[in-house]
Order: sequence, then structure tokens, then C-alpha cells
Amino acid sequence: MRRRCLDGGNRGRPAWAPIIGAWQSPELGRLPGPNRPYGPLKPAEAPAWPQLDRMPVRRISGGLMQHSRGNLSNLLTISEPLGPISHERIVDEFVDELVDDDVTAFKEVNQKPYTLLLGRKGAGKSALITDLRLQMQRRNDGKTSLGGGRHQRRQDFVISVLTWQHFNKIVLSVGRKFSVDEVLGEIIPVEHFIELWYEMLWDEIIQHFYNLAHYEDSRVLLAPVDAYVNAAGPFEGNPRDEARRSFEASRRAVLAYLESRGVNLYFLFDSMDNYPVRKPTFSKIFTGLFQALTRVSDDSPRIHVTFCVPEEVEDFMTASSTNLMKDFASSFRIKWKPIDLLRVVAHRLRLSARLHDPALYAMSSEFDFAQREHIHQFFDAVLPAEITNGQGTQENTLAYIIRHTQLLPRHIIDIFNRTISSHYRQAKSFTGVSQEAVREGVRDSQRLISAQILHPYEQLYPKLLSACRSILPDLDPICSFAVLRKNQGRFQRKIEDDIGSVWDTLFRMGVLGRSIAQTGAHAHHVDMNDRYCYGQFHFNIEGAFGLATDGEYCFHPVFSRAFGMVRRTDDKRVVYPAHIDLFNVYGEQA
Repeated sequence: MRRRCLDGGNRGRPAWAPIIGAWQSPELGRLPGPNRPYGPLKPAEAPAWPQLDRMPVRRISGGLMQHSRGNLSNLLTISEPLGPISHERIVDEFVDELVDDDVTAFKEVNQKPYTLLLGRKGAGKSALITDLRLQMQRRNDGKTSLGGGRHQRRQDFVISVLTWQHFNKIVLSVGRKFSVDEVLGEIIPVEHFIELWYEMLWDEIIQHFYNLAHYEDSRVLLAPVDAYVNAAGPFEGNPRDEARRSFEASRRAVLAYLESRGVNLYFLFDSMDNYPVRKPTFSKIFTGLFQALTRVSDDSPRIHVTFCVPEEVEDFMTASSTNLMKDFASSFRIKWKPIDLLRVVAHRLRLSARLHDPALYAMSSEFDFAQREHIHQFFDAVLPAEITNGQGTQENTLAYIIRHTQLLPRHIIDIFNRTISSHYRQAKSFTGVSQEAVREGVRDSQRLISAQILHPYEQLYPKLLSACRSILPDLDPICSFAVLRKNQGRFQRKIEDDIGSVWDTLFRMGVLGRSIAQTGAHAHHVDMNDRYCYGQFHFNIEGAFGLATDGEYCFHPVFSRAFGMVRRTDDKRVVYPAHIDLFNVYGEQA
């Protein structure tokens, strides 16, 4: 009896069919991987292991890496002096130059690969995944090659699922296997879904190693992988049992292969931002995903799985979890400190100065931006010390810029791109930027920042945001609990049914914050002569957000403008996200 046992109602797959790749019919061929055509690969077609085509890089302690100027000229332009705000536009060969590994988030993730990376859109999840992937390739540089374009014997393996389409194929595969009656679906235990995800994740790994199964030095160890993918060879007995046996044999073969070579496997997932989490089947299909990721990682200390979770959809994804403590045991939430954002800007702007402003580059080429004093000196040359804000008061320029962000790299890079570009077109220099250029850069960037923050929520809460555009203009940027309570009723029947509290939801978006004193204590009694209203927002608060009846609340400066909110009282305080005063701009955030 041949292993390709057919089940008439299932087009070439047995009734159980745990692994899609092993049980496709001859007519359909094997399902393709991310870079693989239909049909099994013959030995002659086995591809050479992809080698990164990069120019050599060498580091200078505390300073820059040396590439030719031409490499970056198409990336660090006059229009975008700091380069693209989207990491996806940065090709691999430039990542080493543009990424500063001394930044806290990169050091943390590089020291210990986490299973889950959580962060908002623009927080740098893709940058961290890319840096982790290239870090593995950098470690492989200089290791002994087998020749002939084959994979180097001591190189680690990297499997990257970096596109929404690629991940969606895996999700659809799990969904096809979960095609049961809705009533029965309610009583299926979560362990079943964990098993489905576990099998599909391993199928992705096994298909990857199939590309190596035809090399002479790998053929014996990976023979079960070849048999699994091609579903070849006779067998006796139950096809379900045979399918399970073939899957387990190929899984163990991959583990033995990693162990025999003394190398690791890194399984990286990104691009979950646009996943349709409101689909009815979402929660069922995603049940067990996080535990399956952990289980794959636990199969061997040589396997490291990292999965990016956008905070915008985190609530929907965690709703399908049955054990949050276990699922999030190995997780890292990306939170940026002001000093790290400034380090990113200084690092990129100095690279750009090497191309466009030789005088600034000569002045700063020996600066080590791990030292706050050097960051301070660098920005003293670029920006005015103080700026007159919209309320007519003076404030530190860097604090002014950062408080108009939500502490995300994408936001501050866009503000500096606009500010520096506008100034350079007139002065042909990055130094001596005027107050007006800073104000204009912040003003122009605010539209993009607000749109970028709200974009994921436009898909999740379109009714709520529509209601906000008509109701919030009637509120002051700083208001009391009584004002919020009074306007709560205006949202009724205008928003999504699953929203429990309008204000809690706006807090999670980063729109609404809670006012505190500069010391961090709750600000229940406010002196209107104060210059600042310090706000705790979703991105700079630890713990839950509570609506205290005697509390004071504030809207983030970006959204005050985005929703057309105006001041109607004598309160002229400027809303500052807490911990973005001058000390924390140049120092460590508490």
C-alpha cells in the first residue's frame, strides 16, 4: 500500500491528515513555501543556501562603522535626512549602519531572545526582528564553509515569517484543519488547538529543512524530512498512525540535525498589524497559538521563537488565551525612553552629516552617544536651546519635540526629518535650526502621527472614532471627571457594542491621560499658575488606568489638534506626558 492514501471526500488527504505538506495528492503537488514553487524539489533543483550579499563592515569603538558614502546617499536624503520612518524600507546592508545596538530595547532583546515582542505600531518591532535576524547572520560570518554554495556547517538557521500573506497561509492551514460543526467546536478542548498550531508551526520548519535534505552531508540525517515532504514509500496499517509517525520522525530528525551541527534555529514572526482580528473565526483559530509557540521553543534549547504582537490588537489576541501567565511568561514590552529616542536621532543625523554637512560631522565624529554629555553637545549645535510654544511660554526645545510624540521612534524621526529638511534647503547646513522650523516641523508631523496612531483603531472602532470627531471638540484639552461623565452619555448608541468604557478605550489608544503632579502624585488640586499639566498616558504609565471622581484628565497634544479641541477657560497649562521634562530628556527615565 502506497503512503499517498486517498480519502475521496478530501482530495488526496486522509481523514485525519495532520500535516498538509505530507498528504497532498499527486495532482495538487506539495504546497509551496514562501520561496518555493509547486511540486517536490528534485535533488538537482536543491537551492544553494542563501548567503547575505553584504559589503564588509567594521566597527569603531564608541563611534561609526565605515562604509563608502555612496551606500547611504539614496537613503539619507535631503528630504529625509534621518532616513525612512518605516524600517521595511531599509535594506539589510544598511541596517548595521542605521541601528544603534547600544539603545536599551536592542540590548535587551539581543541578550535574551523573547518569545513575544509587544509594542505599538512604530515602536520598532520590525527593527528588532531585523536586527535579531542579521545578528545571527553576523555571527555566521567567517565560519567554515562547505563550499559549493551550501549552508556553512556552523551557521545558525533563520526562518522568517515577515509578511502578512505568509502568516495568513499558516492561519488558513490551521483553519482548514478546524472545520467542524459549530456546536461541536464549543466543546473541543484548548489542547486540540494547541496541537493544530504546534503541527503547522513544525510543518513550516520541516519544509524549510527539506531544502537541505539533498546535500550529501545532510542526506542521511534529514532522510525522514524528505520522506515526510514527498509522502513517499509504502506502509502497513492505519494512515493516521503513519502520518503521525512520519511527522514525529521528521521533527526528531530536524532536532538531531541541529544538535549534530551545534547550531541554533531562530523562528521569527512579524507583520501582524493588519490582521483582521474582528473576524468571527479569529478567537477560535488563535486559541492555543501562544502556547504552541512556547511548546515549539521548548522542544530544544537550540530553537528560539520570537513573535511580534501589536498592542493595538493585543486585547483581541489575548482574549483567545486560556492561560495568560503561561502564554506571556517570555515576553518583552517595547517602551522607549526619551534618552534612547535622542540617541537614535543623533546617530542617524551624524551619518547624514557625513554626506550633507561635513562641518557637523567633523565636530561630532568622535562623539560617543552612549554618553549623555555628547548627546547634549550635539543637539546644542543643531537646535535652539529654547522655543516659544503655542501658549507663549518658553520651554526646552527637545522636551517640546518629544512631548508631541508618543515616545515612538517613528514619530521623532518624522519630526526631525521635516524640521532638518526645511532648514537645510535654506541654510545648506544641519546646524542653527530656527524656532520657526521646529514649530513647523512639529505642526506638519502631528497630522501624520495622529493618523498613524489611529489607523489600526479605524478598523477596530470606526464608530467610536467617528463619534469622537463630533463630541471631543466640545471639551477642553484639560478637564475634570465631571466633564467626562457628562459627555459619556453622548456616545451611547453611536459606538461599538463591545466597548465598556469610552474613556478607558481612548486611554488605551493614547488619546486620553490622567493628570499627575510633577512628583508623580495624583494632582487633585491644581494651581492654575502652573506652566505644565503632567499626564500619564498608555505609553508612559505602569499599571491600570482608573477614572477617579476627584481626578483631572488631559488629552495628548497630538489629539487635541487632531480632534479640533480648543481652550475655553483661563487654564493655559501645557500638557506634558509625564517623565518628559528636561532631566529625563537627558537622563534615565524613572
